[in-house]
Amino acid sequence: MEFENSPERQEYLKTRGKIVLNACPGSGKTTTIAYKLIQLIEESNRDFGDYAGIICLSFTNVAKDEINEKFKVFTGKLLSFPNDVSTIDSFIYSYITKPFVHLIDPTLSKVQIVDESDVIDDILRGNYQLLRRHSKYLFKYKPSSVEFKVDGTTFSTIGGDGKQAYFDYCNAVKTQQLSLGLLKSSDSEYFALQILNSFPRIGEWLAMRFPYLIIDEAQDTSEIQHAIFDKLIELGLKNIEFVGDPYQSLYEFRDARPDLFYAKYKDKENWNCLELMSCRRSSQTIINTYQKLRLETEKEISSTAKIKNEKEVHVLRYNEGEEIKCVEKYIELIQDYKNCQVVVRGKKMQKLISGEGISNINPWKSSIPYYFIRAINCYHKNDIKSAVNILRVIVPEIEEPHITKLESRARIIELRSDSQYNAQIMEVLKGAPSFENTLEVWTSLSEAYIKKMFSLNHDIDFAIKKGQWTKQYKVIISDLFDFKDRSLRIPVSTIHQVKGKTFDSILIILSPTSQGQNISLSDYGTPEQFPGEKKRMIYVAMSRPVELIAIGVPNAKYSDDEVKDIFDCDIKIVTC
Repeated sequence: MEFENSPERQEYLKTRGKIVLNACPGSGKTTTIAYKLIQLIEESNRDFGDYAGIICLSFTNVAKDEINEKFKVFTGKLLSFPNDVSTIDSFIYSYITKPFVHLIDPTLSKVQIVDESDVIDDILRGNYQLLRRHSKYLFKYKPSSVEFKVDGTTFSTIGGDGKQAYFDYCNAVKTQQLSLGLLKSSDSEYFALQILNSFPRIGEWLAMRFPYLIIDEAQDTSEIQHAIFDKLIELGLKNIEFVGDPYQSLYEFRDARPDLFYAKYKDKENWNCLELMSCRRSSQTIINTYQKLRLETEKEISSTAKIKNEKEVHVLRYNEGEEIKCVEKYIELIQDYKNCQVVVRGKKMQKLISGEGISNINPWKSSIPYYFIRAINCYHKNDIKSAVNILRVIVPEIEEPHITKLESRARIIELRSDSQYNAQIMEVLKGAPSFENTLEVWTSLSEAYIKKMFSLNHDIDFAIKKGQWTKQYKVIISDLFDFKDRSLRIPVSTIHQVKGKTFDSILIILSPTSQGQNISLSDYGTPEQFPGEKKRMIYVAMSRPVELIAIGVPNAKYSDDEVKDIFDCDIKIVTC
């Protein structure tokens, strides 16, 4: 792979020290980081010896694996000791919390990370002490929602009534959770900061062990993560890089603080503030469309993509409740494209568009067929990744009906990296019983099919409910669940799911209003101050395609002329 250099990239490659790199969508930041790692490894070996190296962190496993794969393309090998690529959570837990948390609390000698909220809630809601003393709050404020503040006090992210009994409940939740050795990633970060504050030599050692620290997707780091990295700087870390795009931060529900990244980027006195503002992905038309969601004071993004036929923005006008017609019209427009996606805000809209209206339809006592049908439906739509991920969730329960939540979670994690088992899951989906069978017949066939495909020694019993469901026994599965778009054969994803990806074309379907979690055309436009999360969501979605962007806009609120005024660019309006 040949690395295409540019003045912006060259400036980043040669700079050392405290760096903030603001990289626009499609700028090739991951490729640039991977290329710089080659230089940094040589310098580290020369200046710090064989037992110190570079640690490169990112927010998700997908993002950190992408860095490693890019590095392999350049060098023919993955990063190895003394260097490392990891997630932020894993780095903090593996190098600070796990080995040293006993120094803060001797009772925490054996701990494990459990981020699945349902696991925490199920375990603690069955705790006798919490049931006996705090039943009033136990089911109102989920145990998994209770967090540590930096000062050690506790609170529920859901809310609270301010009474002493509420604070007692939050403290009791954390006490019981820690007594079981269970930590959420946020707990791990809380303890890590306490460790660095109380035992500075640990931070000094880390600064020597990893004299170069790079944080990719840094716009999604939380306040306490920033505090941990700032503490490492205070304790001697001289080379640290925050790389990201604050406009692509989507994880406020996980305490992401893009404003802190942006503040560092504006602090030219204390940081080397650099930019990558050449987009190698999208046409200039697409860039101009999402660039309007950035502050007017920002440097403009320019396209360096080689686009043969630059298409105008397509606005698809549809009637509320007829989103499928919008998708059908979009499919007519993309006959010449291969890699396309429908993008929506949130799981509820995703299920509505995909026809997966099964959240309130579950005629079985077991959860297995519910997930099995969802997985098969995704497989039918060529959304293979989602299909495998959904089916993998129920594999532990299929194998061992009485497995505990913690054991199930460990098994799911184990299966993620088992390529042979994932191939078997694909075979299960490939030959699954047809949805053209009745509920009764499909249930019987699927029970026998799962037993055979997983080579089980025990029977599978979905246990069809009676009562109101008896009259549905003879209804065909495809009619019962109303899989509207099985013939559409195009994946429908949420904005979070497509972040970081590239498509030939996408259709973004906007809602009539911005009530609740919805995003609408009223969220589009140039912000007067750093934009909120809804504008950033539109920005992320609009910056995914290479050639054609289509935007579904409901007819009810805006006329065609108003739509043209809002976009203020060359658009083509299509009636669905």
